[in-house]
Amino acid sequence: PTLERPSLRRIEEFFSTQGLPQSTLECFHVGGTNGKGSVSTLIASMLEALGHRCGKFTGPHLLSFNERFVINGQAIAAEPFAKVASQTKELSDQFALEHPDLGALTWFEFLTAMAVAYFKQEQVRYSVFEVGMGGRFDATNILTNVRATVLTNVDLDHMQFLGDTREKIAFEKSGIIKTGVPVVTTCDGAALAVIAARAAKLECPMYVLSQLVDSHDLADLFENFEIQYFGLGHEKNKLSDFVELLKKEFFVEVNQPRFVSGLSGSYQRVNILTALIALGASGILTEHLMASPEQRQATIQSLKLGLSKASWPGRFEIFENPKMILDGAHNPHGAKALRASLLEKFGPVNF
Repeated sequence: PTLERPSLRRIEEFFSTQGLPQSTLECFHVGGTNGKGSVSTLIASMLEALGHRCGKFTGPHLLSFNERFVINGQAIAAEPFAKVASQTKELSDQFALEHPDLGALTWFEFLTAMAVAYFKQEQVRYSVFEVGMGGRFDATNILTNVRATVLTNVDLDHMQFLGDTREKIAFEKSGIIKTGVPVVTTCDGAALAVIAARAAKLECPMYVLSQLVDSHDLADLFENFEIQYFGLGHEKNKLSDFVELLKKEFFVEVNQPRFVSGLSGSYQRVNILTALIALGASGILTEHLMASPEQRQATIQSLKLGLSKASWPGRFEIFENPKMILDGAHNPHGAKALRASLLEKFGPVNF
Protein backbone atom coordinates (compact mmCIF):
# COMPACT_ATOMS: atom_id res chain seq x y z
CA PRO A 1 0.00 0.00 0.00
CA THR A 2 1.04 3.60 -0.61
CA LEU A 3 2.27 5.47 2.44
CA GLU A 4 -0.06 8.27 3.48
CA ARG A 5 1.44 11.76 3.26
CA PRO A 6 1.36 13.64 6.58
CA SER A 7 -1.56 16.06 6.70
CA LEU A 8 -3.92 17.78 9.11
CA ARG A 9 -6.75 17.70 6.59
CA ARG A 10 -8.62 14.75 8.14
CA ILE A 11 -8.60 16.05 11.72
CA GLU A 12 -9.40 19.60 10.53
CA GLU A 13 -12.36 18.37 8.50
CA PHE A 14 -13.51 16.18 11.39
CA PHE A 15 -13.55 19.08 13.86
CA SER A 16 -15.22 21.27 11.26
CA THR A 17 -18.14 18.84 11.10
CA GLN A 18 -18.39 19.06 14.91
CA GLY A 19 -18.57 22.86 14.96
CA LEU A 20 -14.88 23.46 15.76
CA PRO A 21 -15.03 22.44 19.45
CA GLN A 22 -11.27 22.98 19.86
CA SER A 23 -11.75 26.71 19.31
CA THR A 24 -13.48 27.03 22.69
CA LEU A 25 -10.55 25.56 24.65
CA GLU A 26 -8.07 28.13 25.93
CA CYS A 27 -4.90 26.13 26.06
CA PHE A 28 -1.14 25.84 26.31
CA HIS A 29 0.51 23.88 23.50
CA VAL A 30 3.72 22.14 24.56
CA GLY A 31 6.18 20.63 22.07
CA GLY A 32 9.88 19.82 21.98
CA THR A 33 12.11 16.76 22.28
CA ASN A 34 12.41 16.25 26.04
CA GLY A 35 10.52 17.63 29.03
CA LYS A 36 7.15 18.12 27.29
CA GLY A 37 5.24 16.01 29.79
CA SER A 38 6.97 17.54 32.80
CA VAL A 39 6.37 21.12 31.62
CA SER A 40 2.74 20.27 30.80
CA THR A 41 2.26 18.79 34.27
CA LEU A 42 3.88 21.77 36.00
CA ILE A 43 1.74 24.29 34.08
CA ALA A 44 -1.45 22.35 34.78
CA SER A 45 -0.63 21.93 38.47
CA MET A 46 0.06 25.65 38.92
CA LEU A 47 -3.14 26.61 37.10
CA GLU A 48 -5.08 24.30 39.41
CA ALA A 49 -3.40 25.82 42.46
CA LEU A 50 -4.46 29.27 41.21
CA GLY A 51 -8.05 28.05 41.36
CA HIS A 52 -8.65 27.16 37.72
CA ARG A 53 -10.19 23.94 36.46
CA CYS A 54 -7.48 22.62 34.15
CA GLY A 55 -7.33 19.71 31.72
CA LYS A 56 -4.12 18.00 30.61
CA PHE A 57 -3.57 15.77 27.59
CA THR A 58 -0.22 13.94 27.50
CA GLY A 59 1.40 10.78 26.27
CA PRO A 60 2.61 8.15 26.34
CA HIS A 61 0.87 6.70 29.37
CA LEU A 62 2.78 4.72 32.00
CA LEU A 63 0.21 2.28 33.38
CA SER A 64 -3.19 3.12 31.94
CA PHE A 65 -4.61 4.93 28.92
CA ASN A 66 -6.67 6.98 31.37
CA GLU A 67 -3.50 8.85 32.41
CA ARG A 68 -3.57 10.72 29.10
CA PHE A 69 -6.74 12.60 30.05
CA VAL A 70 -6.44 14.48 33.34
CA ILE A 71 -8.48 17.22 35.01
CA ASN A 72 -7.12 18.86 38.15
CA GLY A 73 -4.67 16.04 38.72
CA GLN A 74 -7.23 13.24 38.36
CA ALA A 75 -7.14 10.84 35.43
CA ILE A 76 -10.44 10.20 33.70
CA ALA A 77 -12.41 7.39 35.39
CA ALA A 78 -13.32 4.18 33.56
CA GLU A 79 -16.98 5.00 32.90
CA PRO A 80 -16.51 8.49 31.39
CA PHE A 81 -13.50 7.15 29.48
CA ALA A 82 -15.65 4.46 27.89
CA LYS A 83 -18.43 6.94 27.16
CA VAL A 84 -16.18 9.54 25.49
CA ALA A 85 -14.32 6.83 23.55
CA SER A 86 -17.59 5.31 22.31
CA GLN A 87 -18.98 8.67 21.27
CA THR A 88 -15.76 9.57 19.45
CA LYS A 89 -15.75 6.17 17.70
CA GLU A 90 -19.30 6.72 16.45
CA LEU A 91 -18.42 10.19 15.17
CA SER A 92 -15.26 8.86 13.51
CA ASP A 93 -17.14 6.04 11.78
CA GLN A 94 -19.83 8.43 10.58
CA PHE A 95 -17.17 10.81 9.33
CA ALA A 96 -15.51 7.98 7.38
CA LEU A 97 -18.83 7.16 5.69
CA GLU A 98 -19.36 10.78 4.69
CA HIS A 99 -15.71 11.35 3.71
CA PRO A 100 -14.49 8.11 2.07
CA ASP A 101 -11.48 9.94 0.63
CA LEU A 102 -10.27 10.72 4.15
CA GLY A 103 -11.48 7.73 6.16
CA ALA A 104 -11.73 7.29 9.92
CA LEU A 105 -9.50 9.09 12.41
CA THR A 106 -6.04 7.68 13.02
CA TRP A 107 -5.10 6.46 16.47
CA PHE A 108 -3.59 9.73 17.71
CA GLU A 109 -6.24 11.85 15.98
CA PHE A 110 -8.81 9.76 17.85
CA LEU A 111 -7.10 10.42 21.21
CA THR A 112 -6.86 14.14 20.48
CA ALA A 113 -10.55 14.23 19.58
CA MET A 114 -11.34 12.42 22.83
CA ALA A 115 -9.35 14.98 24.84
CA VAL A 116 -11.13 17.91 23.21
CA ALA A 117 -14.54 16.31 23.77
CA TYR A 118 -13.79 15.44 27.41
CA PHE A 119 -12.39 18.85 28.35
CA LYS A 120 -15.24 20.65 26.62
CA GLN A 121 -17.81 18.39 28.31
CA GLU A 122 -16.21 18.99 31.72
CA GLN A 123 -16.01 22.76 31.13
CA VAL A 124 -12.35 23.21 31.98
CA ARG A 125 -11.13 26.82 32.20
CA TYR A 126 -7.76 26.06 30.65
CA SER A 127 -6.14 22.99 29.14
CA VAL A 128 -2.59 21.89 28.39
CA PHE A 129 -1.90 19.77 25.31
CA GLU A 130 1.37 17.92 24.80
CA VAL A 131 2.42 17.37 21.19
CA GLY A 132 2.56 13.68 20.26
CA MET A 133 5.49 13.81 17.83
CA GLY A 134 6.99 16.62 15.80
CA GLY A 135 4.41 19.36 15.58
CA ARG A 136 3.65 20.58 12.08
CA PHE A 137 1.45 17.58 11.26
CA ASP A 138 0.67 16.47 14.82
CA ALA A 139 -3.06 16.12 15.50
CA THR A 140 -2.84 18.57 18.41
CA ASN A 141 -1.89 21.26 15.90
CA ILE A 142 -5.59 21.83 15.18
CA LEU A 143 -5.74 23.85 18.42
CA THR A 144 -6.65 27.45 17.63
CA ASN A 145 -7.18 29.17 20.99
CA VAL A 146 -3.60 28.98 22.29
CA ARG A 147 -2.41 31.24 25.13
CA ALA A 148 1.27 30.25 24.87
CA THR A 149 3.33 27.90 22.70
CA VAL A 150 6.18 26.05 24.42
CA LEU A 151 9.07 24.35 22.60
CA THR A 152 11.12 22.84 25.39
CA ASN A 153 14.20 21.95 23.32
CA VAL A 154 15.23 20.30 20.07
CA ASP A 155 17.45 17.24 19.92
CA LEU A 156 17.91 14.16 17.75
CA ASP A 157 14.91 11.85 18.16
CA HIS A 158 12.39 10.21 15.81
CA MET A 159 14.78 11.09 13.00
CA GLN A 160 13.12 8.69 10.53
CA PHE A 161 10.04 10.93 10.69
CA LEU A 162 11.35 14.39 11.58
CA GLY A 163 14.73 14.65 9.86
CA ASP A 164 18.37 13.91 10.64
CA THR A 165 19.52 17.34 11.81
CA ARG A 166 18.43 19.68 14.59
CA GLU A 167 17.47 22.27 12.00
CA LYS A 168 15.11 19.86 10.23
CA ILE A 169 13.59 18.71 13.51
CA ALA A 170 13.21 22.33 14.66
CA PHE A 171 11.34 23.10 11.43
CA GLU A 172 8.82 20.35 12.18
CA LYS A 173 8.44 21.28 15.85
CA SER A 174 8.09 25.01 15.16
CA GLY A 175 5.08 24.19 13.02
CA ILE A 176 2.88 24.54 16.11
CA ILE A 177 3.64 28.26 16.41
CA LYS A 178 0.51 30.34 15.76
CA THR A 179 0.23 33.95 14.60
CA GLY A 180 0.72 36.39 17.46
CA VAL A 181 0.87 33.69 20.16
CA PRO A 182 3.79 34.02 22.63
CA VAL A 183 6.55 31.42 22.19
CA VAL A 184 8.69 30.13 25.07
CA THR A 185 11.71 27.92 24.44
CA THR A 186 15.08 26.80 25.81
CA CYS A 187 16.53 26.06 22.37
CA ASP A 188 19.84 27.47 21.20
CA GLY A 189 22.11 27.43 18.15
CA ALA A 190 20.82 26.45 14.73
CA ALA A 191 17.54 25.10 16.14
CA LEU A 192 16.80 28.43 17.79
CA ALA A 193 17.46 30.24 14.52
CA VAL A 194 14.79 28.13 12.80
CA ILE A 195 12.26 28.72 15.59
CA ALA A 196 13.03 32.45 15.76
CA ALA A 197 12.49 32.79 12.00
CA ARG A 198 9.09 31.12 12.26
CA ALA A 199 8.10 33.27 15.25
CA ALA A 200 9.19 36.45 13.47
CA LYS A 201 7.25 35.53 10.35
CA LEU A 202 4.08 35.06 12.42
CA GLU A 203 4.75 38.17 14.54
CA CYS A 204 5.00 36.26 17.80
CA PRO A 205 6.70 37.58 20.91
CA MET A 206 9.39 35.02 21.78
CA TYR A 207 11.08 34.37 25.10
CA VAL A 208 14.24 32.26 25.17
CA LEU A 209 15.42 30.84 28.47
CA SER A 210 19.21 30.90 28.50
CA GLN A 211 19.95 27.80 30.51
CA LEU A 212 23.15 26.62 32.13
CA VAL A 213 23.80 23.14 30.78
CA ASP A 214 26.67 21.91 32.96
CA SER A 215 25.60 19.83 35.93
CA HIS A 216 27.63 21.90 38.42
CA ASP A 217 25.88 25.05 37.22
CA LEU A 218 22.34 23.75 37.51
CA ALA A 219 22.27 24.37 41.27
CA ASP A 220 22.47 28.11 40.57
CA LEU A 221 20.06 28.12 37.66
CA PHE A 222 17.23 29.86 39.52
CA GLU A 223 19.51 32.75 40.45
CA ASN A 224 21.36 33.05 37.15
CA PHE A 225 18.84 32.35 34.40
CA GLU A 226 18.29 35.01 31.78
CA ILE A 227 15.56 35.63 29.22
CA GLN A 228 16.31 36.74 25.69
CA TYR A 229 13.51 38.68 24.02
CA PHE A 230 12.79 38.52 20.29
CA GLY A 231 10.41 40.66 18.26
CA LEU A 232 8.89 42.43 21.24
CA GLY A 233 7.65 45.87 22.20
CA HIS A 234 5.53 46.30 25.31
CA GLU A 235 5.44 42.51 25.70
CA LYS A 236 9.10 42.60 26.73
CA ASN A 237 8.42 44.96 29.60
CA LYS A 238 5.52 42.83 30.80
CA LEU A 239 7.60 39.69 31.11
CA SER A 240 10.79 41.41 32.27
CA ASP A 241 8.81 42.60 35.31
CA PHE A 242 7.72 39.00 35.91
CA VAL A 243 11.30 37.75 35.60
CA GLU A 244 12.42 40.29 38.20
CA LEU A 245 9.61 39.16 40.47
CA LEU A 246 10.78 35.55 40.14
CA LYS A 247 14.34 36.45 41.05
CA LYS A 248 13.52 38.84 43.88
CA GLU A 249 10.41 37.29 45.44
CA PHE A 250 9.92 33.76 44.14
CA PHE A 251 13.40 32.23 44.05
CA VAL A 252 14.50 33.51 47.44
CA GLU A 253 15.02 31.86 50.78
CA VAL A 254 13.91 33.59 53.97
CA ASN A 255 14.57 31.07 56.74
CA GLN A 256 12.78 28.43 54.69
CA PRO A 257 13.18 26.52 51.43
CA ARG A 258 12.10 28.58 48.43
CA PHE A 259 9.82 25.74 47.38
CA VAL A 260 9.74 21.99 47.05
CA SER A 261 9.02 20.59 43.61
CA GLY A 262 7.01 17.43 43.22
CA LEU A 263 9.33 16.47 40.35
CA SER A 264 12.84 15.23 41.15
CA GLY A 265 15.93 15.45 38.97
CA SER A 266 18.19 18.42 38.39
CA TYR A 267 16.86 18.80 34.86
CA GLN A 268 13.44 19.67 36.30
CA ARG A 269 14.79 23.11 37.25
CA VAL A 270 14.83 24.06 33.58
CA ASN A 271 11.31 22.65 33.19
CA ILE A 272 10.10 24.61 36.24
CA LEU A 273 11.47 27.84 34.78
CA THR A 274 9.98 27.05 31.37
CA ALA A 275 6.55 26.43 32.90
CA LEU A 276 6.69 29.65 34.93
CA ILE A 277 7.79 31.75 31.95
CA ALA A 278 5.00 30.19 29.84
CA LEU A 279 2.44 31.22 32.47
CA GLY A 280 3.92 34.70 32.59
CA ALA A 281 3.92 35.01 28.79
CA SER A 282 0.30 33.88 28.57
CA GLY A 283 -0.92 36.92 30.49
CA ILE A 284 -2.98 34.79 32.86
CA LEU A 285 -0.92 35.89 35.86
CA THR A 286 -1.06 39.61 35.07
CA GLU A 287 -4.27 40.32 36.97
CA HIS A 288 -3.11 38.26 39.95
CA LEU A 289 0.25 40.01 40.17
CA MET A 290 -1.00 43.55 39.51
CA ALA A 291 -3.33 43.39 42.49
CA SER A 292 -2.50 44.30 46.08
CA PRO A 293 0.78 43.14 47.68
CA GLU A 294 -1.25 40.63 49.67
CA GLN A 295 -2.81 39.22 46.49
CA ARG A 296 0.58 39.05 44.83
CA GLN A 297 2.04 37.08 47.72
CA ALA A 298 -0.98 34.79 47.67
CA THR A 299 -0.40 34.20 43.96
CA ILE A 300 3.27 33.39 44.55
CA GLN A 301 2.34 30.92 47.28
CA SER A 302 -0.25 29.31 44.98
CA LEU A 303 2.37 28.86 42.26
CA LYS A 304 4.74 27.26 44.76
CA LEU A 305 1.96 24.98 45.96
CA GLY A 306 1.28 23.93 42.39
CA LEU A 307 4.94 23.07 41.87
CA SER A 308 5.05 21.06 45.09
CA LYS A 309 1.94 19.04 44.16
CA ALA A 310 3.01 18.27 40.59
CA SER A 311 3.31 14.54 39.96
CA TRP A 312 4.80 12.89 36.88
CA PRO A 313 5.86 9.27 37.59
CA GLY A 314 8.79 7.73 35.77
CA ARG A 315 10.89 10.89 35.64
CA PHE A 316 13.82 10.41 38.04
CA GLU A 317 11.38 8.70 40.38
CA ILE A 318 13.25 7.32 43.38
CA PHE A 319 12.18 4.14 45.18
CA GLU A 320 13.75 3.27 48.52
CA ASN A 321 13.11 -0.44 49.02
CA PRO A 322 14.80 -1.74 47.00
CA LYS A 323 16.79 1.37 46.03
CA MET A 324 15.87 2.09 42.43
CA ILE A 325 15.48 5.06 40.10
CA LEU A 326 12.95 5.02 37.29
CA ASP A 327 13.55 7.39 34.38
CA GLY A 328 12.59 7.50 30.72
CA ALA A 329 15.78 8.88 29.15
CA HIS A 330 15.58 7.58 25.56
CA ASN A 331 17.74 9.91 23.49
CA PRO A 332 21.11 11.73 23.86
CA HIS A 333 19.60 14.85 25.45
CA GLY A 334 17.60 12.78 27.95
CA ALA A 335 20.61 10.60 28.79
CA LYS A 336 22.75 13.68 29.48
CA ALA A 337 20.06 15.13 31.74
CA LEU A 338 19.76 11.82 33.63
CA ARG A 339 23.54 11.67 34.10
CA ALA A 340 23.58 15.21 35.52
CA SER A 341 20.82 14.28 37.99
CA LEU A 342 22.65 11.12 39.08
CA LEU A 343 25.90 13.05 39.63
CA GLU A 344 24.14 15.72 41.65
CA LYS A 345 22.23 13.21 43.76
CA PHE A 346 24.97 10.60 44.36
CA GLY A 347 28.25 12.14 43.22
CA PRO A 348 30.82 10.37 41.01
CA VAL A 349 30.70 6.59 41.21
CA ASN A 350 33.71 4.41 40.37
CA PHE A 351 32.87 1.11 38.74
